[in-house]
Amino acid sequence: MKKLFTFLVIILACAQFTDGQPRGRGPRVAPSILNPYKGFVNITELTYGIGLSEIDVSYAKYFTGLTTVNGYQINRFWITGAGIGLLFYSDGYLVPIYLSGRFSYPAVNSRFSWYINADAGALLNLEDFNEGTRLFVNPLAGARYTIKSTLAINLGIGIFTQMGPATHQIPF
Repeated sequence: MKKLFTFLVIILACAQFTDGQPRGRGPRVAPSILNPYKGFVNITELTYGIGLSEIDVSYAKYFTGLTTVNGYQINRFWITGAGIGLLFYSDGYLVPIYLSGRFSYPAVNSRFSWYINADAGALLNLEDFNEGTRLFVNPLAGARYTIKSTLAINLGIGIFTQMGPATHQIPF
């Protein structure tokens, strides 16, 4: 009986240190993305830009502003929507109305992910609508840090190009 008891104690002692699961890399964890489901999204951004080329024309030295895109998330990678905002330039203010598309690629096991974005639309000059309204395109790339499932911080860099009256237009 003493041998049987000793044998059972040894088996139980060894059993607590044994595991039938392989060690090493853990299971693949789902990407850290804001919201993986289809539906409404809002992207609100603080913007700032400086003139790089022709800065002696109106609305070309710098701008700062606030824009917001309300749209639809097609899947976890694609977002499309329409935006509006208010941009304050060195010479006044313009109201952008535009379409936006965003492709993001969420990284596995990380709160960081990268994205590319493209905006195109009109910059409305409410003080001189006929002569001051312009068209713009804004391709950009950036990174997103997910704070929680409904909130993230984005940092991006792009080329904001505008065309219209009193600018040197680029022929297409």
